[in-house]
Amino acid sequence: MALPLPLYACWAQVLLTASHLQHWDVAARAAAVLLPRFIATKPSRLLWQAHPMDRHHLQLQQVQGASPTLLRLLVQAVYVYAQHTGMQQLPLLLQLPSAAGEGAGAGGLAG
Repeated sequence: MALPLPLYACWAQVLLTASHLQHWDVAARAAAVLLPRFIATKPSRLLWQAHPMDRHHLQLQQVQGASPTLLRLLVQAVYVYAQHTGMQQLPLLLQLPSAAGEGAGAGGLAG
């Protein structure tokens, strides 16, 4: 029996709704189910050998078999989840110039 909504579309909706409600633990669990289905992750390499774009790639067979609606939900879920995980690191980056004692703007160049 076919479900009225594909299972991975349900997980994408859970991720989007949990993110909207700021239930990040639920969003992380939904992402842990949804994202590996469509995005493959290679193991980390040494810093000087690695390129950030080489770590993740789409699983083309899964993407080609998915409906346009599911792909749209996937893209929305990836953006929302990436925005949240990136925002956690943003305060650390903003504190770096003040911690070094430099009040200059662009790259520490004071005029």
